[in-house]
Amino acid sequence: MTDGKATGYILWEGPSRIDGTDIVAIATMKTTNRKTGDMVQTWILCADTDPVTALKTRKDKAICGGCRHRGSPKTGKGRSCYVNVGQAPLAVHRAYKLGKYSRSWSSETFKGRRVRLGAYGDPAAIPVEIWAEVVKQSDGHTGYTHQWKSKRLRDTLTFCQASVDSVAEYDRARSLPVVSLRPDLREGEWVGGGSFRVMAKGGTLRDGEILCPASTLGNTTCAQCMMCDGTSNIAIEAHGTGAKYV
Repeated sequence: MTDGKATGYILWEGPSRIDGTDIVAIATMKTTNRKTGDMVQTWILCADTDPVTALKTRKDKAICGGCRHRGSPKTGKGRSCYVNVGQAPLAVHRAYKLGKYSRSWSSETFKGRRVRLGAYGDPAAIPVEIWAEVVKQSDGHTGYTHQWKSKRLRDTLTFCQASVDSVAEYDRARSLPVVSLRPDLREGEWVGGGSFRVMAKGGTLRDGEILCPASTLGNTTCAQCMMCDGTSNIAIEAHGTGAKYV
C-alpha cells in the first residue's frame, strides 16, 4: 500500500552492506535539481549521524565505501565529491529524524517515474532487491557504484554504472561479469559495459565511451538522457567544488 500524499518514502533501514553500520535509504518525490530534471531522488544516509557530522568523523564510509572522492580516509582532505552534504542530504536527514517520510510504499509508488539511485551515497550499501522493487514499474533509472571491485557487492551493477576513476579501472570494469537480476540482461553477462568515468578536464575518451550528454548539451537533463542505467559507457570531466582534486 502506498501513501500517495507523502513527499518521501523510507525505502529501507538496516546494516550497511559495506561496513554493517545502521543506514537508511530514502526516496524524495520532488526535486529542484535542474541538472537531473524531474526524477525521484534517492538518498543513502547514516541513520543516526547527520551527513555533515558523518563526513567530519569519516562515518560516511558506511554509505560511500572506499570511494576516492571522499578524500583522505582519515581526514577527508582532498575531497572531490560534487555533493554538498550540508544542503539536500542534511535536509533529508533532518526530515527523516522528524518522522516526515512514509514507510508505506511499493513498486506502484514509482510507476511511470524516472528514478535516480543514489543522489547521495552508494546504492551498493543497501540490498539490491530494494532497487529491483523501486525500478520495477518505473520509467527508467540512473545509478552509479564505486563498489564494483567487491565481488560481494557487484550485484549492484545490475542497475548501476561502475564508477571508474582511471583508464586502468575502466578496462578492468569492462572485463567483469555480473549476475543480473534484469530480464534484459543474461546471467553472467554485463551487456553494454555500464561504466561512468570522471576524468580531468581535457581528458581523452576511451574506445566505446561517450561524453555525458547532459554535460555537453546545455539543454539536456539526466531525465531526458537516461543512459546511465548500467548499460552504457559514459565519461564526464570533473566538475563541482572538488574538481581541482581530480
